[in-house]
Amino acid sequence: MNTLIIFSSIKRFFVKIGRCLKSFADKCRNFKLSMKNDLKARKRVIFLSLSFLFVVDYIMICYHMDRNVFDFFPAIPIQESYHKINIFIPAKDGTILEESRDVVKYSSDERLALFIFNEVARGSHFENTSAVVPVKLIVRKVWIDASNNVCAFDIEPIIFSDDVSVISGSEKMFVDALTRSIKANISGITNVKLLERGVNTRIWEI
Repeated sequence: MNTLIIFSSIKRFFVKIGRCLKSFADKCRNFKLSMKNDLKARKRVIFLSLSFLFVVDYIMICYHMDRNVFDFFPAIPIQESYHKINIFIPAKDGTILEESRDVVKYSSDERLALFIFNEVARGSHFENTSAVVPVKLIVRKVWIDASNNVCAFDIEPIIFSDDVSVISGSEKMFVDALTRSIKANISGITNVKLLERGVNTRIWEI
């Protein structure tokens, strides 16, 4: 008895589905016939269909590129404010060169001090001064003690290669140029120290 009820329910379900499909097919047939007689309606349907297709394509592209659907235009880049500073570079003949650099407005004096250190260590943009700093200097940390007017740079230990040639007095020239550069751009600093893992020692002129 239960089996007959189930089969009867399934039959009614498929009959209902068939009627719905037949009704939908009739509506489509009538719509197609009306499109033949109405040029404006046909163009409207074509336009809406293409628009829908383009929107679906755009959504799929955004999905595969992992981007927001509403990001129609790229983000406007933040314009950082640059200004010029003067730094001092040690030269091979013992003189000190003065050059300018474009620098962003850093949020702290420590970051500005690190930028100045790297620029002085990198050397001149116009002359070959690389021999004055014959090693790669990597700064671990920068301290600024405003109460004592001191700026200290903690350096990673230096690794010398066999072909490194050290100019006599080059380390003192570097420290002098760095001190002048720091004093010229960070107010209140009168003394600059180089440390190697916290120890006040010579860096490359041993």
